Amino acid sequence: MNGSDKPAGWRIATAAPDTDIAGDVHMLARRGSKPLPEGTPRLACIRKGPHITRMLQAIAALEKPADASPVPAKPYTLNLLIMPDLFTEALWLLPNGLPLEPPVVIPYYTLIKDLYVMTPYSEADFIALLRPIAEKWQSFARRSKTTASGSADNRGT
Repeated sequence: MNGSDKPAGWRIATAAPDTDIAGDVHMLARRGSKPLPEGTPRLACIRKGPHITRMLQAIAALEKPADASPVPAKPYTLNLLIMPDLFTEALWLLPNGLPLEPPVVIPYYTLIKDLYVMTPYSEADFIALLRPIAEKWQSFARRSKTTASGSADNRGT
């Protein structure tokens, strides 16, 4: 959520009679036995079910009249903000041509207790809510990695 952020891909979604469905197209570089350079689009996955339904409902709520919409009627660019390590997905609305207007983030899926779905947050408030959780999880991941590498170093001795 700063000037260096860039899109990692896009999602194409549609409502269907039985289940809503989406395809994620990634554009990040891919390593491994079949590497691809950054910017090469590829279908990464197909998603379906209630998770995609919630995303489509969140987008539809933005199209409601101004008094029923979760955000003021202003020109925004709609982005998806997907944070798998935080088990959170949100709509990220960037104001068009309004430099003093803050971006708005509306989570539509999360497992974080104090973050409410379909509630608009200023970008600053959203970051303030998630930062302590992200730092705690990063700290835990570093400790786990250190413990695991320490265990690996002691094997066979």
